Amino acid sequence: MTGRGGRGAAALLAAVLASAPLVAQETVGLPPADNPLGVALDEVYRIGGQNPERWAAFGLTVHVAFDAAGRLHAFDEDALRIVVVRPDGSLEHEFGREGEGPGEFILPTAFTVLRDGTAIVFDGGRQAFVLFRPDGTFDRQIRFPAGSDGTVSVQGISATRGQAAVVPSPAVVVTVFDRARREVTVQTGPVERIMLAGDEVLREVIAEHRLAGSGSPGEPTVFAPALIATSLAGGGAAFVDTGTYTVSVAEAGRGVVRVLQRPGVSPRQVTETLREAYIESRLEVIREEFGEDLLPGAVDDAMLRSALGDLEFASEVPVVRALKADWTGRLWVERTGTEMTLTGLGGGPIDVLDTGGRYIGTYPAGSVAMPDAFGPEGLVAFIERDELGVPVIVVRRLPVAGS
Repeated sequence: MTGRGGRGAAALLAAVLASAPLVAQETVGLPPADNPLGVALDEVYRIGGQNPERWAAFGLTVHVAFDAAGRLHAFDEDALRIVVVRPDGSLEHEFGREGEGPGEFILPTAFTVLRDGTAIVFDGGRQAFVLFRPDGTFDRQIRFPAGSDGTVSVQGISATRGQAAVVPSPAVVVTVFDRARREVTVQTGPVERIMLAGDEVLREVIAEHRLAGSGSPGEPTVFAPALIATSLAGGGAAFVDTGTYTVSVAEAGRGVVRVLQRPGVSPRQVTETLREAYIESRLEVIREEFGEDLLPGAVDDAMLRSALGDLEFASEVPVVRALKADWTGRLWVERTGTEMTLTGLGGGPIDVLDTGGRYIGTYPAGSVAMPDAFGPEGLVAFIERDELGVPVIVVRRLPVAGS
């Protein structure tokens, strides 16, 4: 059963979305020990970096996705444009720009591509999904229902194979102001599919899982668990509450049909040493942006350190860092690593398994990064950075694990 977002925040939250019927859930225990996978990465091409051709000069924030023809679509969130690259690494075309007209962007936050090459951007400034045909021409925009008292936020989306639909990840949230004028997140789920037909968004529940209390005033903001999901064939989704290694597989119209659990993967405690390491990583980002002197006469290092010390930390580190489905539907589950990076804790081992619960193997930590995009015939794209921090998009070919 499906339902439309209502008029106002309360109606939008309820969304008249009926739960999927209850079905028997199969629980599959994954092996506790890693079966290491070998790494065979053949580079196909790379674009970007320093002194590239004009079209390949990307800003700091880039999103990538493949279509079924193996074309890479790179959305430059800073330049507000989409670049389409042929399978040989040459430019096919580019489109999009800043503005308020058709096919222009105000505040985009999420991007993906359907297998036929249709590009989809969620524009928070419009509260709408903007769609482009495979040739780059503007198709249409599909809005969230008008009249909401809150602001809808979509931070990531994955395309549903064979359908004009996407699965948000993390879950769609709606932010409103309480009486003290504090921003309050009032929705933290469910796992849903967003159908992109007509003029208004149609939201369909896949599974009712929600994060209890997330986003409320006083809740932890650092190492807080998240609900992340990835689309599967047939309109389903796999999702994980990152605080535990429990991957749920849900089918459209049936809800969760299988739960995959891996024993021996336990969360680590957030220690004082880990807190200090995180604060230092934040300071390093600020120093890189403003320089070693930070903001002379206004803010110094000690003041920033004090402000960062007021951050609310969760008591445990989430055990799962990322979850994605590759082109064949196999699940890649990246565990949280132990090394602190500029963006927080880095990635750890990556487990590969199928949705039936068959464990294929694990890429050891540091052997291969989680791909930023999966494509046909083993194509994968990674967004890397050179020694000056300039984005470089590297496309490689990775044999499917276990094939």
